[in-house]
Amino acid sequence: MAEEVFISYGSADRERIQDLVTRLRQAGITVWIDEAGIEGAAMWSQEIVSAINNCNILILAISTNSAQSKNVVRELALASEDDKTILPVFIEPTDIPESMKYQLAGIQRVEYFEGNEDESIGGVLRALKRLGISTDGDTPTQALGQAPTSKPQTKAKLPALALAAIAIVALLAFIFILKPGDGQRTAKPSAPTEEPTTSTQPETKPLDKNRIVILPFKNIGTPGENDHIVEGIVDDLNIMLTNVDGLKVIGSVSAKTYRNSDKSPA
Repeated sequence: MAEEVFISYGSADRERIQDLVTRLRQAGITVWIDEAGIEGAAMWSQEIVSAINNCNILILAISTNSAQSKNVVRELALASEDDKTILPVFIEPTDIPESMKYQLAGIQRVEYFEGNEDESIGGVLRALKRLGISTDGDTPTQALGQAPTSKPQTKAKLPALALAAIAIVALLAFIFILKPGDGQRTAKPSAPTEEPTTSTQPETKPLDKNRIVILPFKNIGTPGENDHIVEGIVDDLNIMLTNVDGLKVIGSVSAKTYRNSDKSPA
């Protein structure tokens, strides 16, 4: 039986990737990974090429190490040529190398940073589920061994979905208003009524209108009961906004630092 997911990674990141593989397998996902350290050209062509051809999704673990790996670049190119679905997973803050930008253009990415694995695995599982990979249990939380809640969640889920729809419409309208070149938002300046006065306050830099961050939603229901729904809404919003040309979406890991806090993003 062919594995559903192939993971391409730099050999120096083996320990981090083994942690991800363990969590994916606990969720019932079959994973192919080069656990023996295949380096020879003959073995590469036989086993790795076959595994890529037979998988459904290629997870590309992006790091400084993988960006410098020729084998990772070859695996990505092979998956792209075979029209495989690619899920970029950043295991550390880094930029996409030039050799990978073409294949990854416009593809939503997921973060799986060190020290935040327990929260990040939920985003990885939700991304895989949206790409057609099923997991054990109804939610990523249950797949990792936590017991499902005994109370029915249908009633709680409907308001959450309604809230998501409202938030999506509002955000898209906001982006449309701020989009550069929109002639409808250009107005004639009114004539000044008096001479400008000298201000002693320092000039403030204009806000970057091409950046946006989705802060964590607050669950006003029973604590812990519908957290996975709320997190899924935030992930869906991030995915939709990532596809807007010229808009930079701040990473979800950075946004989660504001969860359950009184900090202001300003």
